[in-house]
Amino acid sequence: LWLFFVGIMTFVGLYVFVDLKGKQILTERLNVVFDRPVTIENVRMVFPLGLRIDDLNVEGILAAKEVRVHLGILNFFEKYFHISQLDFIQPMIVMQKTKEKGIVWGEIPSPPNRIEPITSPGDQQQNQSPQTTQNQKGENITIIVDNLIIKDGEIKFSDSSSRNLQLTLEGLNLKAFDITFPMEPLVTRFDFTATVTKAPMNLSGTVVQGNGWFNIAARNMDASVKVTDAQG
Repeated sequence: LWLFFVGIMTFVGLYVFVDLKGKQILTERLNVVFDRPVTIENVRMVFPLGLRIDDLNVEGILAAKEVRVHLGILNFFEKYFHISQLDFIQPMIVMQKTKEKGIVWGEIPSPPNRIEPITSPGDQQQNQSPQTTQNQKGENITIIVDNLIIKDGEIKFSDSSSRNLQLTLEGLNLKAFDITFPMEPLVTRFDFTATVTKAPMNLSGTVVQGNGWFNIAARNMDASVKVTDAQG
């Protein structure tokens, strides 16, 4: 009985904390992780140890109507987040392949088309220090996801490494296991189905199903893919 009472009180305490501070803390942490502006409409506690995030937007990388996070080991003040299961409802994800960096998440911002003012070496060091510190923080924080589920998602992929390839997948339903952000040399198993809505060579309307594994950081992959055109 006492354990039940303590459990209820703990959940109530976490619920109140998340309701008051959850949105602020999560937004600040994700800003550091992605090194991009992040906005969240609402954050709520879900029994027994989870979060529901409404209208998540990571500028240039990800937008989702709803995200459900089932937490693993709590490490809010450490350099990583451990998530046992992560559900994205109707997300839009941006990926890009570049000649220099390979496959990366999100759009790569274009350099500003303006003339920089002339400054002394001391001023340059002072101006660059906050940004450098922020980038270092972002690189030192890792999200670890055991199980990733995407429902009715969309992926926009572009390849600017050798040719201007544009590819869009809609109606994406995916299950993946063992994922990190930033990407680390880790084998990720997956199973998915989606419909191609934008692609070269008249592939629009094609249904794609696949399963296997990939290691993006090491540029390795082994997958079985079935492609069915619009006529079946």
